[in-house]
Amino acid sequence: GPAMKLRYEQQFCTPHTSQLRAAELLRALAPGGRILVLGDDDLVSLALLRQNPELQVDTLELDVDLVAFLKQH
Repeated sequence: GPAMKLRYEQQFCTPHTSQLRAAELLRALAPGGRILVLGDDDLVSLALLRQNPELQVDTLELDVDLVAFLKQH
């Protein structure tokens, strides 16, 4: 993934922690629900879609490097 940018106060996470966050969000989501991710420095949007490819996930991210990475995946 893209490098962490300390000026944005991004926190270190691993693919495993992103997967755990995604699983918790999916447990709380109502059937037919949709998720809005505000800031995706942990790439939870990708973890959500890997766990449920049919899910509707909208992501708002301002970091151009993260946006480019997300578009590739």
